[in-house]
Amino acid sequence: MKKILVVFAVISIFLMVSCRNTSATQESTENVPYETVQGYFVKNDADLSKLKNGKIATEAEFSTIFGPAAVMGPNGMPTTVDFSKQYIIAVVGNKTDSAVTIVPVSLVKRGDRLTFTYEYKVGDKQSFTIQPSLAIVVDSKYAGDLELKEVE
Repeated sequence: MKKILVVFAVISIFLMVSCRNTSATQESTENVPYETVQGYFVKNDADLSKLKNGKIATEAEFSTIFGPAAVMGPNGMPTTVDFSKQYIIAVVGNKTDSAVTIVPVSLVKRGDRLTFTYEYKVGDKQSFTIQPSLAIVVDSKYAGDLELKEVE
């Protein structure tokens, strides 16, 4: 009789543990919308140490690193950013004589953590030096600790 009671207790505990609600412990994942910033270049005298983990929250911070580069045509004006409602995530590469582009892959929010994934594409050698960069605009309602992740 004792053996039956012990077996029943073990089975009951197993069933309670296996049926517990695990959704409360899992963090939801949300794709965060963003817009790629166009019409800016990295200033020659930019202090990139001020680019704290890629996040730029004020226009003053942004203008110490980037300068506007308007070009002719219908989409020639630099992207407008409202820093009272938005912030910038920026990735700046090292100076190089190769044709390099930094391409956004995804921006995902898990709990209080944002992960911005990007790809670094290296092309042919050039006769001049560039400093590749990528900047995206994100709505401030998607705030959180930022992690930059390069696709290998």
